[in-house]
Amino acid sequence: MLTPSFIRNIYKKKDHARRNSQALRPRRYIDEIKELSAEFECNTNHKVKSAENLCSSNVSPPQLGPRSYSTSYSSTLPRSTLHKSGARSLHDDTADIPDRLNRSNSLEFDEHISSIRRTHSEKEKPETESSEYSGISGKAKSISEQMDRIKSNLNKAAGIPPLDFTDWKELVPQSVVQGLGKKDMEQQHHIWELVTTEHNHITIISTVINSLLTCLKELHNENFLTKINEHDVFLNIERIREVHLAFWNECIVPLIDKAKDTGELLDPEILTGSSHLFEENLNPLFEYCIKYIESRSYIKSQQHKNNDFKEYINWCSNEIRVQHNKLGVDDMLIKPIQRIQKYPILIKDILRKTTDDDTRSVLSSFLEKVKGFVESLNRQKEEKEEQAKIEGIKERIGIESYSVLPSVGHNTNEQINQMLNKYNKFDLADKVPLLNTQRKFLHETSCKLDSKLDSKTQDVTLFLFSDHILVTRPNKGSKKKNRIIKQ
Repeated sequence: MLTPSFIRNIYKKKDHARRNSQALRPRRYIDEIKELSAEFECNTNHKVKSAENLCSSNVSPPQLGPRSYSTSYSSTLPRSTLHKSGARSLHDDTADIPDRLNRSNSLEFDEHISSIRRTHSEKEKPETESSEYSGISGKAKSISEQMDRIKSNLNKAAGIPPLDFTDWKELVPQSVVQGLGKKDMEQQHHIWELVTTEHNHITIISTVINSLLTCLKELHNENFLTKINEHDVFLNIERIREVHLAFWNECIVPLIDKAKDTGELLDPEILTGSSHLFEENLNPLFEYCIKYIESRSYIKSQQHKNNDFKEYINWCSNEIRVQHNKLGVDDMLIKPIQRIQKYPILIKDILRKTTDDDTRSVLSSFLEKVKGFVESLNRQKEEKEEQAKIEGIKERIGIESYSVLPSVGHNTNEQINQMLNKYNKFDLADKVPLLNTQRKFLHETSCKLDSKLDSKTQDVTLFLFSDHILVTRPNKGSKKKNRIIKQ
């Protein structure tokens, strides 16, 4: 770097030579300038002029004036400008030094060199680039800055239906409320509980979509987290909200409007109206519940692999806590599964406090429909979880090399071998023979197995299933999978 101390050393050497009646050789002085030029050499097409041209000009070194060298180095000369064709080289600025030295004192020369140093230090300053994004100037360069920018533009109220009442008593005249019996009063409380909890659930899902999912989509548009699949994180939660909004518009809104317009009590029969919320065909809740565990595993694995995604999840957690106290990302994403399990309980509470026989009959049929839907959902969810468990066990056991039947030898008829090979295959994922039901994994344990041939014992791992038990032991091969020794 061309520092004041470096220039000060040059002038000290020159002053020492003058006091001893010795001239500072032009060759030595030009060598110093050449070193400075090499240090600040720029990537331009200008060629460095040789030191011989400077030597041939017979330039005398600048005379040290009466001023003290401690004078300020701030430049009073205009800063060197840049050529239109590109950056100006330091050699271009020092090429006319001989003429300038003849008409400038030492302080002016020092100020000019300082100006050159500042100009080149600015143009050689490297540009800042983001690890994932180097887009248009003015946009955020880091994921945290980008998320802060996105946050200010989020529409957090989108998709949330209005609920202008805090209590069902606001919908009916006070005289009607005062004339109710205890059971009717409790029935209205249970109906209103279903209404308010449904509204809260839609609000929570909308928070996930409006804040978390929208932020991730915007980050994708800005080339952040492009390797993160938004469907693997949030699944089909947008379709979940559509189904719940349909239930709200088809059942809840007519329920409230009728009570508000007529002054009558909330009619629970309206809740049993047409809605796709409890229809099994193409219901998005099935896909969400079945793939939920895979989604949680995906999020955890990506947090370990991707620091930007980890920062995004932390941002999501903070954003959720601002809107919904004491809730985290996992708490929000499991809400659709928890909500569908509560419908039978809520409807059963309404039925229990209903006194009208016709209304009870309608609610009983509706309750059975909801129960059947939830049971079917739980059954498919359990089957998917069992398949995942069995697939995990299959990866630990070398089943492909296992023969169910004993070896029949080479002398056996080929036709017999073909018949036996048909049943000589074993797959844990297959259904239970004869029963045609899904095999279930029950328990795993480690123990020691006594040998009949000698007194030695061997370490084995037992896997208990609904129809059989596998006895395995560690394989010393390269695959390091357990080998089946008994079934």
